[in-house]
Amino acid sequence: MKKIGHVTLLVKNYDEAIEFYTKKAGFVLLTDNAFGGGMRWVTVAPAQDAGTAIVFVEADTADKADRVGSQAAGHVFLTVQTEDCYRDYEHMKANGSNFSVSQRKCRGGSRSCSRIFTEIAWTWSSITECRNAAKCKAALA
Repeated sequence: MKKIGHVTLLVKNYDEAIEFYTKKAGFVLLTDNAFGGGMRWVTVAPAQDAGTAIVFVEADTADKADRVGSQAAGHVFLTVQTEDCYRDYEHMKANGSNFSVSQRKCRGGSRSCSRIFTEIAWTWSSITECRNAAKCKAALA
């Protein structure tokens, strides 16, 4: 095996998920194909050539709807790496995303800024190495 191609994410609504990931998180919509009966093959990724894409599966039963947002049993479902957590945080905050913020020490003692956000019953973390300790401290205050 060489890589992970897709990760499935159970969502309440295809269009809400597309809106969030493309408008707020800055992802690219890779595919949106209808198969009839309300089923669609919808994939998004951080970039056109990211290698791994998220496949949205719309909750079409009450049992599935109850599982939206809890498929990782209360843990962070998806961690996305970025070269600039501050830029991405400000972009998402300006577009209405809700955040709780934490700071962590990484292996080797390097500092890292972590942005944890909850949106439409999903939890996601954006992590990057902090190149400027003062900027990191100010952003987390």
